[in-house]
Amino acid sequence: MIEFGHRVVGIRDGVDNPALRRRLVVADLYELTEELFWGELTFKAGDADFSRPGPVLDAAYCFHLLGGELEGRPKRTYSAAGGAGEFSFTRNGDVLRIREERGPVVSVSYQEFRGAAEAFIRVVIADLCRLYPELDRNEEMLSLKRRLKSA
Repeated sequence: MIEFGHRVVGIRDGVDNPALRRRLVVADLYELTEELFWGELTFKAGDADFSRPGPVLDAAYCFHLLGGELEGRPKRTYSAAGGAGEFSFTRNGDVLRIREERGPVVSVSYQEFRGAAEAFIRVVIADLCRLYPELDRNEEMLSLKRRLKSA
């Protein structure tokens, strides 16, 4: 079983104020995924708990991308922004092996991971747009939403 979850603590490196909210309209993908929106991430797979503080949209975006990239390349690594952790993913058929740097190793269904990652990014984007309506005018966020709709 795979469980993804999140709680956005706020905008990283600043007070949640009107100037920062205006910045959300023009933020690029790097800012959106790695510099803003830090919080508590829940990531449980099998009996391993990889949960930790970290970049919420970065994790959701990277796990979503990993799901597709593992179709053609059986081994990938995800290094969370700000040193929040490093994970390696190795796929063999429908078995996905997840290893955390200096942590547990677990094997789960690749298809389950891919479905959970897809659902996770959709929930994160919906929550961020609800918390920060300015994101509905951000070109990068709109592009990401369009790509998810066409998938």
